[in-house]
Amino acid sequence: MYLYNNTEQYESLPERIRLPDGRTRTALNELLPAELEELGLIEYTTITPEYDPLIMQLTGGYTLDHENKTATKIVTNRPEDSIKSDMVNVIQNYLDTEAKEHYYDGILSLCSYATSTNPKFGPEGRAGVIWRDACWTTGYAIMAEVKAQTRAVPTIEELLAEMPLMVWP
Repeated sequence: MYLYNNTEQYESLPERIRLPDGRTRTALNELLPAELEELGLIEYTTITPEYDPLIMQLTGGYTLDHENKTATKIVTNRPEDSIKSDMVNVIQNYLDTEAKEHYYDGILSLCSYATSTNPKFGPEGRAGVIWRDACWTTGYAIMAEVKAQTRAVPTIEELLAEMPLMVWP
C-alpha cells in the first residue's frame, strides 16, 4: 500500500502519471523508491492479522503506523445473521464432504438411498439420514446457544469438533 501525505491510500495508481523528467508510468510497482518519494508517495507494509472468518471480517480499512510504515487491516465482529448463515454452510459442507468421500454426490444423494433394497446402499442411506439428523440437531442447538449468548461463537474447528461422526454400516 502507498500513502500520499499520510492520508490517501493507493493500492494502484488511479491513472497514468508523469514523472518530473517527462517519463510516464501506469503502475506503482514500475516506480523506484526515489521516484515514489519524489511524488510524495510512501510505501507501507500491509499486515493482515490472524482471525477466524466465521466470527470476524475484514472491513476494508486500515490502522496506520507512520513510524514503522505499516498498514494493518481492520478486523471486526461479523453480524449475527452472517455468522448463522456461515455456520449452516460449514455444517452442510461437513455432511456433503463425508458423503462424497464414499462416492455419493452429497448428503442428499446418500439419504435418498434410505429406502433402497440394495444390501449396500439401503443401510448406508439409513445411516446417512440418522447422522444428518444428529448433525443438524447439534448444529441448531449450538446456534441457539450463540443467539442466546450463553456461549461464544465457535470457531470453524470447534464447530466441526462438536459434530457427530458418521458411522458407516
